[in-house]
Amino acid sequence: MMDVEVDSFMAMIGWADVADVPLHIVYGIPVVGGVVVLNSGDRVPVDLRIVQASSDLRFDRSLLTGESEMIPGALDVTSKNALETRNLALNSTFVTQGNCTGVVFATGDCSVMGRLVSMSGEKQLKLTTIQRELRTTYPGYDTTSTVIVNSIGCLTAFVPQGLPICVALYLTVIARRMGKRQVLVKNLATVETLGCMSVLCSDKTGTLTLGRMVMQNVQNIAFLNHHCLVKVLLGKLAESSTPADFAALKVVHQIARLCNAAKFDAAVMDCPMEERAVKGDPTDTALLRFSEGLSRRFEISFNSRNKWAMTVVEGNNSSGLVWMLVKGTPDVLFPYCQDILQGDGTSVPLGNSEWEQLSALQNKWSSEGQCVLALCRRSLDGIKLDLAPNTMQELLYSELRDLTLVSLIGIRDPPCDDVPSSIETIRKAGARVFMVTGDFKLTAVAISRQVGIISQERINTIADIRMAASEKVPTRTRHDLKPRDDDPIHALVLTDEDVSSLTSADWDVVVGSYMEVVFARTTPDQKMKIVQEIKCRGDNTVAVTGDGINDVPALKAADIGVAMGAGSGDAKSSCAVWSPQH
Repeated sequence: MMDVEVDSFMAMIGWADVADVPLHIVYGIPVVGGVVVLNSGDRVPVDLRIVQASSDLRFDRSLLTGESEMIPGALDVTSKNALETRNLALNSTFVTQGNCTGVVFATGDCSVMGRLVSMSGEKQLKLTTIQRELRTTYPGYDTTSTVIVNSIGCLTAFVPQGLPICVALYLTVIARRMGKRQVLVKNLATVETLGCMSVLCSDKTGTLTLGRMVMQNVQNIAFLNHHCLVKVLLGKLAESSTPADFAALKVVHQIARLCNAAKFDAAVMDCPMEERAVKGDPTDTALLRFSEGLSRRFEISFNSRNKWAMTVVEGNNSSGLVWMLVKGTPDVLFPYCQDILQGDGTSVPLGNSEWEQLSALQNKWSSEGQCVLALCRRSLDGIKLDLAPNTMQELLYSELRDLTLVSLIGIRDPPCDDVPSSIETIRKAGARVFMVTGDFKLTAVAISRQVGIISQERINTIADIRMAASEKVPTRTRHDLKPRDDDPIHALVLTDEDVSSLTSADWDVVVGSYMEVVFARTTPDQKMKIVQEIKCRGDNTVAVTGDGINDVPALKAADIGVAMGAGSGDAKSSCAVWSPQH
């Protein structure tokens, strides 16, 4: 595990600094019981239990989970899943914001990252499909009877001496054709295995989707009665001869720009906006690209306790107006709102009708796989801005009331354009496509519908599996556990908790009855388990696509692993096929 440790460890203090307990460090590496201090920008060297944390503590766990959302840090346990709980700082993740102090509880191979590396490093000699078929004529020569049988077979049958050369040339030609399409094969024997694929298990983020969050929708009371795409509204704003009609959109633009921690890279400011590199988390990046000055005077970063971010700005003109701009989760900010901004820039009280429409809109966008944020503001005339930071923060917390709801916005990670047609082609070839992702259930289902993995209106759950598992079907053997051509098509969605509770009989139903399956919120261990359970039923040949270290165990367990070009080095080294231009 020394190869995966960080280059330089964070500042380390012993329990002696907080109690009369000696420091636990061996050869410069913290061991269980030691204390590590982490600041913004640091890489976590070991697995830590957080004992002290700033309110704005955030972690980037994308290396482990494959998801781009920043994870808030906290002191309390929020989940039994180590990858989900907020009171742990995990090895090789990054502190993107805030600071914390933690107690070491796992190092090396015992850490979460260590276990993933150990699983990915276990090399098992596996025969490809063509190797198994070719070896059926000489299974082993282990016994005298086997030698006699094979000798007689050689004497009575003609074995083409050029078969190995013909097979090698055939596979080489196919590999060269694949290479021209930017699909690189490490081993010629895997070419034939890919052609025999019966189940494809695909990751979502960065594989089925672009891996780039973009702002998709914006809506306030002026647009509540119809769908409002951002590009359409910006086009109307640019062409409008009556700017007052789009005053609300201009306010949305200001809040998205100013209540934002992301920044454009100074080195590429001369490039077109869509080509500029951005430093910041994906959500802020999407808002920054949408918005493109007012002076910032004070900021409160997003944290798990608040679930909102605030920026106080002061106008540059003679009026000197001071505004509180807030963005955050609608469920948290709605109780603080009393007005809503109209299209002409004036405010009206929020009534029951508006609340119902806004709630319905939030649910609709969430079910479409979008992250929904609320943008709010409030005038702070008469507030002094030259107070001490702590005093200013306490004052702003007390002033978080009587907000004007400016807009709801929807952010999504769009699917790749060619994914739906690719999935259709795979299905026509007789293979099934499953989604195996760490994302939330609603988002996973929405994306799977967009790309064509799920086509059925009704989606079954674990309850349907349990009901089917209780019914004995004697005509199906374990080798025959796959949907038949005349079987009706059923769709299924399972979460991480469902996967953990599945019995052998339940897996028989999943693999044997469903053409369309989505596994959501899955951990790396569960991804590997899913592949293993599918492989041992129905004589399936399983391919896995992924791009992160969280996909490595599944890539290793599959009959053929396919890594995407933008993926991690671990994924590329664990795969049998690599698509660098994905």
